[in-house]
Amino acid sequence: WLARTAGQPMLVLDADAALQAGQPLLRALPNALRDASLLDAVVYLQLGDVLTGDGVLAPALARLLDRHAGLVIVSANQPWRWADGQLRVKRVLRLAFPTPDALARAALWRGFLAASGHTATNGGALSAVDSVADRFALTSAQIAGAVAAALDAAAQNGELLAATHLQQAARAQSAANFAGLARKIEPRATWDDLVLPTDCL
Repeated sequence: WLARTAGQPMLVLDADAALQAGQPLLRALPNALRDASLLDAVVYLQLGDVLTGDGVLAPALARLLDRHAGLVIVSANQPWRWADGQLRVKRVLRLAFPTPDALARAALWRGFLAASGHTATNGGALSAVDSVADRFALTSAQIAGAVAAALDAAAQNGELLAATHLQQAARAQSAANFAGLARKIEPRATWDDLVLPTDCL
């Protein structure tokens, strides 16, 4: 909306996608900023793992963004900030967008599925949308990623998209939120290993 109102094109750079393509953000960003200057485009930067532990923008990245003359929109899944002294030229307007509620998440799931050709008439995976949306508090970007992952999993197995694909993809996205906070432990024992006194049996 902002770029359209300003009558400018938008150039989108996804840090995670750039990394997967073998282009670390600090290598890809200078070229993207140069192209944006030539096109007089608004830059929309989706941050990946470029924040320090306390949420400060990486110094090299901050310098590149500060030197760019045009408008830059930076988004992240976690709060971030400029360090003292990093910002010399640009002025910043910070907006916080809360995680969508269950109804909004369900609408996002349906929207991304519809964009991939899966509508309500397809049944199958659509029947699980409400329960998945209610169970997993994901952002819109995470839901888009989960839909893409679910479609890939179904295609790789030669299967129609099903509820299990959505659930597994949503679980993987949710687990990524806690990657730095917790360590997954694989259980070594089962219920059959449980020993109880005779009077409890």
